[in-house]
Amino acid sequence: LTALTGAAMPAAEGDILHAYLTSRELVARLDAAVGLRARLARAHGRDPLFSLAPEGPVDELLHHWERLLRISHDPGSGLIVLEVQAFTPADAQVIGAALLAESERMINALGDAARAEATRHAAAALAEAGARLAGARAALAAFRARTGMVDPAADIGGRMGVLGALQA
Repeated sequence: LTALTGAAMPAAEGDILHAYLTSRELVARLDAAVGLRARLARAHGRDPLFSLAPEGPVDELLHHWERLLRISHDPGSGLIVLEVQAFTPADAQVIGAALLAESERMINALGDAARAEATRHAAAALAEAGARLAGARAALAAFRARTGMVDPAADIGGRMGVLGALQA
């Protein structure tokens, strides 16, 4: 029995990870990475009730995986605690380490996708701001050409000074 605890994560990521932990994709990845089927079928001759048939269908492997994995998930804090059961402590540790690595890979992929989307939105906002700036510069250049004023603020300041002097 191996217990794995991870850092707290946002609730949405925790829910996604919780679903991923019992998914067919994760079981296939673990089978390819650490030979999950072979590790769970080792005791088939000695324990036919709890061990996995070596050549059983993928659905049987998935069902067996769900029986050997205990997930404690607190949606409020995002904390997930996993207990992996296997026939030997070494197998539980190997499966648990591979499970942790696959979980980290999936969460990192989610983070990368979120970062890419945020970058896309920022680039769109930058392009919009650039277009507004170009429009404002064009409007200012048109105003200067039409009125003959280079600096409207300085021109108004000068006119206010003349007006102030005349009023005095």
